[in-house]
Amino acid sequence: MAAVQGDAPVPLPHLIAVLVGVALPQIGSSVRARWAHLLRERPQRQRDLHTAYAFESVVDEAIFITGPVLVTLLATAVHPLAGLSAALVAAVSGTFLLAAQRSTEPPVGRRAHAGDAREPLGWRILLPVALTATALGTLFGSTEVVTVAFTEQLGRQVLAGPLLATWALGSLLAGVATGSVPWRASPTRRRRGGGGARPGVAATEGISWSTTGLTAGIAPGAAVAGRLVDRDGTSAGFTVPLAAGVVAVTVALFVRSAESGHP
Repeated sequence: MAAVQGDAPVPLPHLIAVLVGVALPQIGSSVRARWAHLLRERPQRQRDLHTAYAFESVVDEAIFITGPVLVTLLATAVHPLAGLSAALVAAVSGTFLLAAQRSTEPPVGRRAHAGDAREPLGWRILLPVALTATALGTLFGSTEVVTVAFTEQLGRQVLAGPLLATWALGSLLAGVATGSVPWRASPTRRRRGGGGARPGVAATEGISWSTTGLTAGIAPGAAVAGRLVDRDGTSAGFTVPLAAGVVAVTVALFVRSAESGHP
């Protein structure tokens, strides 16, 4: 933020941004790994784990609903850097609070429990997961940029937060439905329909790849959308999230299990 605000010469802001991204811990994967650890002895482990992951998604989306509104309000009414500063404080504080919860932390080690003694996920599973997540990350990153550009074009920048919050509301409702409905379809079949389900085995590894793919897609999605908006206008920018969504659904439709035992 200081580099951008101070008009630091290129590529210094970009290098700093890379360092920040590399230093960002995998909070989502860590939280979900704790759920898997806590529920490992439950008789209905898969059902309870499914509900726990859906609950986490609902909480995430609730933050995505309130966060953009708060950041936009602070940035427009207080200072351009106030919103990002608040997000920074929240992220750092939350990370340390999570790390302090030792009682829920899974034991260190690749095979902490006998039931977890399985080989790492193969590329036949990981590659579709990563590609779908990257496409979704591109959709997320580009949508945020184009939405902000759209409100600026209308001269109503303050509407950017509420619009993004409304968009996140759809994901929140989907999370509630996912957690409350006793699904009979397999995760793979639901993934083909929704383009967003996680694999049911090796949860930490699969979720980490999903998170990595999402993160990898956000930056180029935002960059490409921003370039199109600057060159051809807001309408052209909306083609990026549209194309990314098509790619995500297409990849999800062709997901095949690596083993016959995993539907």
